[in-house]
Amino acid sequence: MSKLRKSFAVWVATLSVSAVWATDPPDSAVNPQSGYIESVDALVSSGNLNVRFTLDPGPGHSTSSAMLTSNTADDDAPRLEISASGDTWVVWWRNTGTPQIRVRKHTHATNTWGSDRLASSSSEASRRPELVLSDGTPWIAYEVLSGSSTSVAVLAIEDEPQPIGVRTVLRTTTFGGDVDTQIHALTGHLWSTWVDDATHVGWSEYDATNEAWSNPSYESFANDSVAAARGRIASSVTGN
Repeated sequence: MSKLRKSFAVWVATLSVSAVWATDPPDSAVNPQSGYIESVDALVSSGNLNVRFTLDPGPGHSTSSAMLTSNTADDDAPRLEISASGDTWVVWWRNTGTPQIRVRKHTHATNTWGSDRLASSSSEASRRPELVLSDGTPWIAYEVLSGSSTSVAVLAIEDEPQPIGVRTVLRTTTFGGDVDTQIHALTGHLWSTWVDDATHVGWSEYDATNEAWSNPSYESFANDSVAAARGRIASSVTGN
């Protein structure tokens, strides 16, 4: 067993692992430092959904799994991103009385997990986070529910133990369908998209110089699809 795999086994032993069965497809990425595939998924453990982390060293080696949550409320829809230095960020939403966005970080250099932290406002019903790294900074986009409206919110995660950044609301829509909030980073550009109504995708781009998000713009998909509209938005943002 390699030094890295021995080290991983040590921290797996520090997290609670129990009999589980998967419910959602995992979100996966390759760690550039280890070359191993890391994944997260939500599965039933002790009667409710919890977040599981799995390390896959590749063909011929056994996978290892550990539970990242043990809350009595459902922890669902985890997302994962890995930095160039090998640090791993995991976000998900906790279905409490007021749903929350939660985050944990694994630091590659010290091989340790940080605490399970609240990322959203404790007073806002928040769900369905998406995660991306932009210039090494993790950004979360998620949805805030209030009555018949849905707000698209974004925030940056500062490095531990610094506080999590203040969220910015990009748009509030009354669209009753799937808003499908996403966040994207490519060639130095950062932007968020969402389904604003039955025929338009909304989007907003981050200006790193001024540390501000643009006012929403809209792209029609009346004659094609949401995916096609998102493609045109990406071309507009990146200039490609």
